[in-house]
Amino acid sequence: MTDRLNHIDEKIHQLKKKREKVQAQQALSFLKETQKIFKDEFSTPLALAMMAESWAAAPETKKESWKKAYSLGGGKPQTFPSPASQLHRKKNQEVGSTDHQSREKEIPHHEHT
Repeated sequence: MTDRLNHIDEKIHQLKKKREKVQAQQALSFLKETQKIFKDEFSTPLALAMMAESWAAAPETKKESWKKAYSLGGGKPQTFPSPASQLHRKKNQEVGSTDHQSREKEIPHHEHT
């Protein structure tokens, strides 16, 4: 019985560490996305001030639309896409546009006179 409880405690500890790691990854993703928006003018205090002021000044309807956008995943909070999924999506878009361009070259366009 004690071994089983120790095993459960160890599993809880591992899950807490995993949760901390995921939260750190999300924070880093958030920081990177914010840096992309602000570009060279990025600073953490500026970003935080803008979010705080935007939230305070926003009407309730806007706040509700932000909340709904946040929880579109069936009640689960949305996270930033991982760099790997962004790269995969970008490659698929490039392949799709290249494929479309090659099909355009294959299909002759005839003008009707």
